[in-house]
Amino acid sequence: MAPSNRTEGRDLVTAESRSAKLFVSYASDDRRLIAPLVDFLRAQGWEVWWDRQLDVGEAFDRRIEKELAAADCVVVVWSRTSVASNWVLSEAMAGFEANRLVPVALDARLSIPLPFNRVHAASLVDWTGTPDHPGLEELAEGIRATISTLGMRGILARESSSERKAVVAVLPFDDLDSAGAARPVCSIVPNKLISALGHFPGLDTLSRRASFDAGLQSLEIRAIARALRADFVVTGSVSGTGNEMVLGVELIEGETGRQTWSMTVTPDGSGVLEPDTAAADIARALSGEFLRLRRASAQDGAARGDSWSVVEAGRQTLLQSSSNAIVAAKLEAQRALALAPGNGHAHALLASAIAEEIVNGYACDLDLARNEALKEVERALVLCSDDPVVLKYAGHVYAICGEHEQGERVLRRALELNLYDEGTYGYLGWVLAPSTSPVHLAEIKTVLDRLLAGARKHPGRPFWFLHRAVALSCGGDFEGALAAARDAVNFSPSLTLAWLHAVNALAQLGRIDEARALVNRCPLDIARTGVSWANLVRLISRDEAAAELRTAGLRQLGLA
Repeated sequence: MAPSNRTEGRDLVTAESRSAKLFVSYASDDRRLIAPLVDFLRAQGWEVWWDRQLDVGEAFDRRIEKELAAADCVVVVWSRTSVASNWVLSEAMAGFEANRLVPVALDARLSIPLPFNRVHAASLVDWTGTPDHPGLEELAEGIRATISTLGMRGILARESSSERKAVVAVLPFDDLDSAGAARPVCSIVPNKLISALGHFPGLDTLSRRASFDAGLQSLEIRAIARALRADFVVTGSVSGTGNEMVLGVELIEGETGRQTWSMTVTPDGSGVLEPDTAAADIARALSGEFLRLRRASAQDGAARGDSWSVVEAGRQTLLQSSSNAIVAAKLEAQRALALAPGNGHAHALLASAIAEEIVNGYACDLDLARNEALKEVERALVLCSDDPVVLKYAGHVYAICGEHEQGERVLRRALELNLYDEGTYGYLGWVLAPSTSPVHLAEIKTVLDRLLAGARKHPGRPFWFLHRAVALSCGGDFEGALAAARDAVNFSPSLTLAWLHAVNALAQLGRIDEARALVNRCPLDIARTGVSWANLVRLISRDEAAAELRTAGLRQLGLA
């Protein structure tokens, strides 16, 4: 009879892991059971080291450190004695931090200390040393999963070549004024923040039960991060009362304990600090910071050639909006698709890059580029129909291609999936700002005023100023449009539309000489032949009246 698939798989794993080396950590009081345990493990084909192999006169701690570093798996035997052993706890921590810990428990009523109680322990309760105890096979399976390419190490390897989500822990906030129990706001706001951050596709937010564990709160922040395996920790404090209440929040890098971001939340005009509003404000502000960190970490991954990192690096490159940056982003998207043809994010990046070619006047054939962008965005949506990040970029592409209603629909769907992504709110500028509708202009004004009042490090900030310039132009406020366009150019000198709106505003105000001087100073050669800015602006405007307001000044200068 042919063996089952499960048997074949297990035999394969066993064969692959025969050369693995195990380190056994235990308390000396349990040595009677360690010898038969070592015999069992060696019978599986593994090399096993335990402290009986120390040579006479050998430095104990140095040899332990050397063997721990060389081990593929750390088997910790938990007992009433070993949970109190500093040596065992240190060895267990080495295995835990390296994702190589496989524990086994000798007592059913044992209280395994934090953070090791988060790792399932095989049960050897009532074991007398015989080779037929069911817990031995459970232990062996755990070791195979940890050391084999099909187990934990394989999972970690796959994560390094695909999207790895940052792990975030939100701790209860400190009450700086209370000598006794902390005020309810210290737990309510972080609890609501955990729920809000759970909507971010690039984050793995730990549960309240894990982050609020009482046994963790007295530890130093890096120790908490290690215990929870968190890349980042969000912590905060509350002081004052009523109108004077201040809520301070920090984002801390788990490995170093370094603060990477902070903000302060105060009561609204009525003197009330509303927990839902506070949590939402913090989550939206954090969205930009996590995006910045995510893009920075993608550079190394892109160099290694994994598809997810290549896409993230391409998105970062595309923000520069220059001709070279757009070409580079297109190449990154094509590279990512060569690595993973089914990567919907790569199709979305390619669509965005083509859309940027269109909107910056670099597309040789406007109709051909528009069709290519729409084709790529449709592929992205088929592959990732409910991914808020893909939907966000799809909204941008649809707007550039003149499909504003469809762009608005997908952007609002993205916000349904993640209400706290500041970037998605900013992308509403592509579908609402180029319109003379009072409803559209009122909504985008509210959105942009809020975005520009905060999130000062968000990579979308120059585009938010651009959208403000567009909206003000469509509302007939050319002084305001000029100021906003200049702000956009100061942030990003390669934003063609920002230069165009500044020139258009000057001409609309009758300042023709200034407008011509600005055209001559522009590093983008917006006066080059072969580009019909009138056709382009008409394509990306939601109505004809908006297009007229955005191009009348350009026509006075012969640019449209």
